Amino acid sequence: MDTKQEYVLGIALSADRSKILLIHKINPEWQRGLLNAIGGKIEAGETPMQAMIREFTEETGISTISDKWTSLGIIEGDVFKVYVFCSFDDFIYQAKTVEKEVVEIFDVDIEMLESCGVDNLYKLVELAINL
Repeated sequence: MDTKQEYVLGIALSADRSKILLIHKINPEWQRGLLNAIGGKIEAGETPMQAMIREFTEETGISTISDKWTSLGIIEGDVFKVYVFCSFDDFIYQAKTVEKEVVEIFDVDIEMLESCGVDNLYKLVELAINL
């Protein structure tokens, strides 16, 4: 039986929901040059929340706790499962680029996200903003 690769994705917005922290993607290839939320693969033995906290720290240098994240839902395809979280906190202003992929704060602009973000990122941001 094949198992799906599991991932986490964190929509990190400022407390007033006007700014969003995004990453300029290099990998995987299909995301190269696009913007995405912070996330990555869930490692063996991790819960989705543990993976979200770890990935966020690895990519932004910011340590968070589970109380800062809310589940937005799960996106599932034939070979993947993505646990989507959101956070509304001004800790995003402390983010720095830690790895090769650059993190940056943007104004929340749905049209820009639709044209420069990975597929459906703008829809996830709209969902998060309206929570």
